[in-house]
Amino acid sequence: MSDTHSKHTGRSLNDSWGVKARHALYRENGTWYHHLTRFPGALFDANGYLLFQTEDEYRRCKYLQLGKQLSVPKGISSIPGYIQVTAGVAQQASDVDEPEATSRVLCTVNRIIRDTALSHKVKNLYRCQCQICRVVLQLHGGQLYAEAHHIKPLGSKHNGPDVEENIICVCPNCHAQLDFGGIEIDKRSLLMISGHTIADEYIDYHNSRIYKGAGRGV
Repeated sequence: MSDTHSKHTGRSLNDSWGVKARHALYRENGTWYHHLTRFPGALFDANGYLLFQTEDEYRRCKYLQLGKQLSVPKGISSIPGYIQVTAGVAQQASDVDEPEATSRVLCTVNRIIRDTALSHKVKNLYRCQCQICRVVLQLHGGQLYAEAHHIKPLGSKHNGPDVEENIICVCPNCHAQLDFGGIEIDKRSLLMISGHTIADEYIDYHNSRIYKGAGRGV
């Protein structure tokens, strides 16, 4: 549904960005909407969206003014958990190919910037909390930050798929350790939220092909 005459609608952005909300509303400047009535529900503006998994989460959000209509005085982009998906804006560093062994003390690594709609969805689902260490990073101004890690990397060396079952939400420290094979993934210890599943085949791939302790008795 749309609550504006813009070329965009909540439904079109919900589909194109892969948010998969049951109710999607759009307002270009993100300052007022009709009420969300089905959940997960998402509020969209011209540059991103805010996803609420449940009605209780929506009702309890202190940044929303719930009256006859929904008012967001500073716009939804000012609310923690807002996901910016404007074209050309890179928000995270993505997975890299498994690095070759080296004896050098100092090295330079080029990381391809790639942030997909599915990555945004997983990060928003966990409210930017790392699934491994549970850390939540808060930037200046209250913005939360996390990175999405493809367990089986997307690069040509590994050819991992860009699917939710292959993505976890992590902090930059854990992301770097995963990329460089520094830590093993134990599915039993991961923070998991209803609505997100991880395929064992991708975890097995990481632990056997990328994790440096694999086959070394570590």
